[in-house]
Amino acid sequence: MIPSEDPPNIVARNEGRDPMELLAEYVRPPTKALPSLPA
Repeated sequence: MIPSEDPPNIVARNEGRDPMELLAEYVRPPTKALPSLPA
């Protein structure tokens, strides 16, 4: 298995999501800690 710090794991962790969502999550800081996401 590849190290959890490798970008490919981000895709594997979010299987089924849209590619643009995966890209956004990879290039932007984590937003899951926020109570709500900006529209």
